[in-house]
Amino acid sequence: MSRSRLSIIRDRTVEHARFDITRVVGGDVRPLELNGTSAYLLVQQKVDVDVERRRCLTVAYTYRYQADERPGSWLFRWEFLRKRVSAGN
Repeated sequence: MSRSRLSIIRDRTVEHARFDITRVVGGDVRPLELNGTSAYLLVQQKVDVDVERRRCLTVAYTYRYQADERPGSWLFRWEFLRKRVSAGN
């Protein structure tokens, strides 16, 4: 599929354990180059780790099949953003 590699990176913008699974090049999120084609695949997933309950929870993900490296060149995309319910609702 690709010689590019995904990284697991600790998200330091939140206090609890959250990790980003994505490809990073020079500090920037970049899509994977797909072998045998000029297309790209952007993979970005955010996962919270709940140590007390011994489970992981997907907070958000983005998967984009792209014509080239430009973010707006997607042909197909799958995106998800979990919305937390506040205690008052």
